[in-house]
Amino acid sequence: MKKTIVLLIVVMIQLVATAQETFTIKGHFPNFPNSKYELKGYNGLEQTLLSTAQSKEDGKFMLQYPASYTGVAQLYMNGSYQNLFLLNKENITMYWEDLTNRDAMQLTGSKEYNTFVKGMKTYQDAEAKLAGLHYLVPLYAQDSIKQKQFITELDVVSNSFPSYIKALPDTLFTRQYLLTKGLIEQMPKSVETYTWRAPAHVPEFLAIDFKALKHAGLYKDIIGGYTNLVERFPLEETYPLLNQAIDKVVEELKDEPTLKQEIAHYWFGLLESKSLFAAAEYLALVCPQADYKTNGK
Repeated sequence: MKKTIVLLIVVMIQLVATAQETFTIKGHFPNFPNSKYELKGYNGLEQTLLSTAQSKEDGKFMLQYPASYTGVAQLYMNGSYQNLFLLNKENITMYWEDLTNRDAMQLTGSKEYNTFVKGMKTYQDAEAKLAGLHYLVPLYAQDSIKQKQFITELDVVSNSFPSYIKALPDTLFTRQYLLTKGLIEQMPKSVETYTWRAPAHVPEFLAIDFKALKHAGLYKDIIGGYTNLVERFPLEETYPLLNQAIDKVVEELKDEPTLKQEIAHYWFGLLESKSLFAAAEYLALVCPQADYKTNGK
């Protein structure tokens, strides 16, 4: 009987959480009373205002966001950017006394944010080690044993960030955000320096859930980065890879016609500016609803 009651209580709690229409960010900046706060998110390619608040004499404030919003938000105080949030049906509490010391910020109630911070640290550590190993490998060309050790370590380091992402549950928005953000950061370096890892970025791009990025603010950066990457490939590979990417994005956004057309419009202009006319023509055929005339090329 007791087990049944406990089970019913758990189910009721879950139902209440599911039915909750809005979630909150409760902040306390004790040294900044009577300040204006804005929580800005994204809707497709545009930034949007989610919530506003005014702190009291004690520096406390509360912002709300809808349960339907899963994505990135940025906190502004008196017009100045302060911090990034990854919102996904969580009630968050934030205490920050010294805004010049980010390490002193205390943020609780957000698994999404904690996972993001850990993921970015994993990424930064991996990229730092990668730079050193990339330098060392050719120096030991005459010492095959040592060079092999460095190459093995290079492989481990290269896979540390992707492995971290793959281990995250699909329910976390952070999984898609880190996958996309990491790829955006890596692609320019792969074009300039780490050319050996460039082919691996193709399946990483194809693994992104573009519908899940509706509120991430990353569409322009990921599409621009991928286009810049594959245009460096041999020409016989460039167009098939671009067409494959176009098919993926258009298909995944088929239930978001306005967003699909906005992205197609942006991508078309980018392709034309790079003289990738065959890909631009293919995009226009696959997504004929978008307005391409105003690109003016």
